[in-house]
Amino acid sequence: KALEVGADGWELDVQMTRDRELVIIHDETLTRTSNVEELFPNRKPWLVRDFTLREIQKLDFGSWFNRTDPFGQIAAGKVSKEEQNSYRGLKILTLREALEFTKKTKWKVNIEIKSFPFEPNNFELVEEVINLINQLGMEKMVMLSSFNHTYIKRVRELDLK
Repeated sequence: KALEVGADGWELDVQMTRDRELVIIHDETLTRTSNVEELFPNRKPWLVRDFTLREIQKLDFGSWFNRTDPFGQIAAGKVSKEEQNSYRGLKILTLREALEFTKKTKWKVNIEIKSFPFEPNNFELVEEVINLINQLGMEKMVMLSSFNHTYIKRVRELDLK
């Protein structure tokens, strides 16, 4: 829909999986937006960083939206049945997939590098994000942000190409 209405950019959050893959997800845990509790009942607290990409790719990241209607858009009639059906079984995006989409659409993207209170500084996450941006030649299309000021300092030290 964003393409249809003429959007020229988006914001997304990136985290690292147990096997050091970069995935797009806002929450520290997989519980709110997937069926992780159903597929992996003994893996509490279901933190993103405790799962491999392969495990996370088994999860359904779309059905929760239909079930909870978090922004009241379904109730307001702004999401068609066809769109609702398309959400079922959605898989998580990797940062590479998101950046390739960004490049294809000629959008800009604000990538928030996630940081959580109980996680030590993960400078590998920062470095891998920058490496991927440089590898794809997207330095001018990307803005990096984080609520972890040491991450931003590290971004400045590394600098994009």
